[in-house]
Amino acid sequence: MQAQPHSRRRGRSRENIAGITLALLAVFGLAMPVAAIDRFDLPATKLRVTLDRALAEHAFLTLEAMRTGIEQGDAFAAAAEALEANTVDVVGLIESVYGTPAAEAFGDLWRAHIGYVVDYTRAVADGDQAAQNRAVDQLRTYTGDLAELLAGANPELTLEGVRALLEDHVTQLEQVAAFASQDYAEAYPAVRETYAHMFMIGDGLAAAISRQFPEKFTGRDVAFGPAVGLGITLDRLLGEHALLAVLATRAGLTRAADTDEAVSALDANSGELAEAIAFVYGQAAGDAFADLWRTHVGYYLDYVDARRDDDEPAMQEAADGLQQYRSDFSAFVADANPNLAASDLEDLLLMHTDHLVAQVDAFAEGDYEGAYASTREAYAHMGAIASALAVAIAAQFPDRYPDTRLPADRPVPVAWVSGAAIGVFALLVALRARPEVLHQEDRRPRRK
Repeated sequence: MQAQPHSRRRGRSRENIAGITLALLAVFGLAMPVAAIDRFDLPATKLRVTLDRALAEHAFLTLEAMRTGIEQGDAFAAAAEALEANTVDVVGLIESVYGTPAAEAFGDLWRAHIGYVVDYTRAVADGDQAAQNRAVDQLRTYTGDLAELLAGANPELTLEGVRALLEDHVTQLEQVAAFASQDYAEAYPAVRETYAHMFMIGDGLAAAISRQFPEKFTGRDVAFGPAVGLGITLDRLLGEHALLAVLATRAGLTRAADTDEAVSALDANSGELAEAIAFVYGQAAGDAFADLWRTHVGYYLDYVDARRDDDEPAMQEAADGLQQYRSDFSAFVADANPNLAASDLEDLLLMHTDHLVAQVDAFAEGDYEGAYASTREAYAHMGAIASALAVAIAAQFPDRYPDTRLPADRPVPVAWVSGAAIGVFALLVALRARPEVLHQEDRRPRRK
């Protein structure tokens, strides 16, 4: 697999995420109405965003612990350390709501289920059916125990509803064990499904907690309105972009057997982002976005290839391409939305590309601890970009993205997994109803 810089140029040339976004908006002076910014600063919105992101990151880092455990490589310790750092974040969220004793009980169960998942994956790799069965039994017990803990702590949650969500999550993690059998065509869709599912769990928990403690988590009606829902959708897709880029990095640097599937998953994410833009701004804008976005993905993959081959001229060419992309893309977005300045967007995108390049260099040098630190920074920063874009789009189209209030008798989302209208997949559900958005020319970065 050799670097192909020109073939990818066919298109146009651990903090609180809400807090990061507000700081960026203040520094860059984006022309946002105060009310638009405030909706992302409401306690209920912060709770929803933070829970969603922490749980989705958990799913990805669990995958990394599983994958590196199977390979028994040097990266396992760093992946496990990053996963534990995320666990500390998740447990801290529970402690902030329910106190130390409940958080400690939750932490014990949470850490146990991570161990069971890794045990299951290793058993699959070893062909040890007895160990697989034992790990599955332990995971089933865990789902029941954690469901009882959460439902017991919050009367807004039903035992059956929580158990169903947790069992779905565990089943998806078991499917990710397809990495062990090298069934990558199954593994990568499972990765994406597991990641997205965690936003559903986070939404359910956030809604239940904000309903249980309405005085502490004010703004629940706004937090689950269309404007914030748009931010969550962008957050999910942009965060996934960063994480899938990491998988493509690891595969490309090692010429791994799953390289094509990793790149295909990254491209599928690019397609969904283009659909989201097309829904807001029309098909022509969606197509233009797809060209620009896939161009930057192509340059990024070129950099990975060049870094692997220690080809400094090709590395510089890819870096120059990324710099040009930032200028072109920022101008495109600023032209579409008067609430965003091109120079400010270039600064945001510079941080994004710097994070991704940093983790490529760290992986290539065997600095796995540094690589996962950069990965987490890249993921957090995409949340800031998503919120800034959502604020600007909602301000541009206030009738389409109002701060709609939920009826007082609306059921808690943990029970509406299959029928959510304003949850994680609200925007994409609407897109599926517009077939013309889905039939775009394939601009996937080509790799030999």
